[in-house]
Amino acid sequence: PRVAGGMMDEVSSPTPPHSLFHLFGHIARDKDKDGTSILLELDKGLRSSETGTQYEAILFFPRLIAHFPESSVLLNTALLKLSDLFRVANNFIRVCLLKTFQQIFAFRSSHARGTHLAHLSCTDEFLRRIYTVLLSNDPLARAITLRTLGTVAHLVRDRLHIHHGIRSCMDSHHAQEASATLFALDRLCQCSPLFARGVMPKIVRMLEGLETDPARKLRLLRLFRHMHHDQPMANHAWATLTRMRSMYPSLPFQLACIATLTRLAHASLVHIPAHVSLLVSLLGPTGDVRTPVQVLALRSLHLIIKATPYPTQDTFDIGDIASRGLASPHAEVKEATLKVILSLSTFMCDEIARNDELVSRMEEMVTTHATAGPDALAHKAAHILANITTHTTPDPSLVERAITALCSHIRQAAQDARDCTPVLRAAAHIARTHPSVASAVVDTCTSAMNTLRDDD
Repeated sequence: PRVAGGMMDEVSSPTPPHSLFHLFGHIARDKDKDGTSILLELDKGLRSSETGTQYEAILFFPRLIAHFPESSVLLNTALLKLSDLFRVANNFIRVCLLKTFQQIFAFRSSHARGTHLAHLSCTDEFLRRIYTVLLSNDPLARAITLRTLGTVAHLVRDRLHIHHGIRSCMDSHHAQEASATLFALDRLCQCSPLFARGVMPKIVRMLEGLETDPARKLRLLRLFRHMHHDQPMANHAWATLTRMRSMYPSLPFQLACIATLTRLAHASLVHIPAHVSLLVSLLGPTGDVRTPVQVLALRSLHLIIKATPYPTQDTFDIGDIASRGLASPHAEVKEATLKVILSLSTFMCDEIARNDELVSRMEEMVTTHATAGPDALAHKAAHILANITTHTTPDPSLVERAITALCSHIRQAAQDARDCTPVLRAAAHIARTHPSVASAVVDTCTSAMNTLRDDD
């Protein structure tokens, strides 16, 4: 650097003398020729005896494939060179290669316009070189290999010898290898019915065994959300999760079991009535009173209703759930309850409109939370009022009560300079359906604008 007047002049940092950045400076029209020349330069870096040079060459492979996404030959050659280095390199280089594989496979899966990774011609050789490291005596090397195999799970979904190797690592007591095994299990159970069917008995034995620590059991439990490839598998997973929920009443296990049961029911569809009954029992007078369990049960019910609303509408009493949830002192329970009511308000509007106590509570929430409390509660309550007055033919007095509550909220929000856009949308929706109340909405909006203008 040059120093002038005691101050250092700003100069641009030059490119390192042996850097590979210059390879991507200019891409000629003959892409195949450019790709081949760049690959040769990167191959020299891979074969270097200096770790830094190898590391830099590895980092440039995702950029090479991104520049030439349609070159199948270039992709196959690059993956073979990287997998060959993975087989003989140290663990630091293997970690770098793992990050590179993650970038390459993520790019090819989402952006490639040429050959898809599932149709790679070098799949067998690529996996053979990666799998060799899984037979190593180094647990850290096996951990890196397991994460690499999890990254390319769609390539190993039908490879039985690799399935056996991954299952054999489930008994490891090395922390990093155990974590990597769970990662590979999660990715493979998601895409491979064959692997999920084969590994499920061992997962059940580990969950029921006393030698498995609680933290690992929690992660094993979450694997059952993928066990829906066929009906017998889904039934077995459902029975195991139900049994584990009764065996372990602690909060982490209850939350993990409920969340996994929800995902399993959402995917398999067959267990939705039984799961809705379970969620309703958790919210009932004899259910679990712990706030996180209540919130998760309500959110799970909301997810199930959004996925399959009609099979669930006759399995519980919306009025009972609403009265218990809205009476809770916790804002997150109230908000989750309002989400459930909102998801039901479009096709159970008649039942909700006939529940005078529930409608009164919605009006109270809209007006009360205009001055205090979370805005989200008032906004959801306003949306519910709009739904039950526009998706049915309500009593005119109900429309008047709803629009009175919404207008009161708009006026108060204008005085406090608070956002009331969702409430305005709800009022406009009601006014379009029931023109008789449009004048009240217009007068309220005019008054709110005058209030805001006076404040400015």
